[in-house]
Amino acid sequence: MAVPLVHAHLWRRTAQPKDASVVRRGICLLLLPASAELACAHAVVRNIRRIASGEETLEPPDTGFFNAGQKVQFWEIVGGCVVYLVTGIILWAGARSFGGTAVAISYVLHDISAIIMLGGIFIHIYLSTIGEPGTFQAMTRGAVSEAWAWTFHPAWYKKVTGRDPREDYEKARQRQNAPPKPNS
Repeated sequence: MAVPLVHAHLWRRTAQPKDASVVRRGICLLLLPASAELACAHAVVRNIRRIASGEETLEPPDTGFFNAGQKVQFWEIVGGCVVYLVTGIILWAGARSFGGTAVAISYVLHDISAIIMLGGIFIHIYLSTIGEPGTFQAMTRGAVSEAWAWTFHPAWYKKVTGRDPREDYEKARQRQNAPPKPNS
């Protein structure tokens, strides 16, 4: 079974009112993180070694519609845009308006910001295509598999389906490891 995302236009149907509220709530969660969202981000940071080594295959249980990586990407873009704007104005106006030191510092900050944002873009492209199986299909089809949802966004999975993602994960793992049934 697929868990639908917010992209109602991909199914050629009119958007339901709940779709807009999910988008609004998602944007608010990015801009104004709640304490539960911050706790989730801290859980990712605390377990980064286990996650990176593949020892931990599921996101923390309170990971909602946006995971920690998506939030870091958002704030990286917001911060980068602010740095670009400020340093760009200084570079554009030149040394006569701001002084030679400000222009020199702006060149360095502008370049560092560009390198950080390019790195973020490359990581984003990698993770959204081949880095995490199922992600590209989610973008093109507007829905994700239940396995993808409980793996990367457990709290969102629980909210959408009403089921515990860890239990569903364990059931699927047991079905996968069960011996095949003999043909009768």
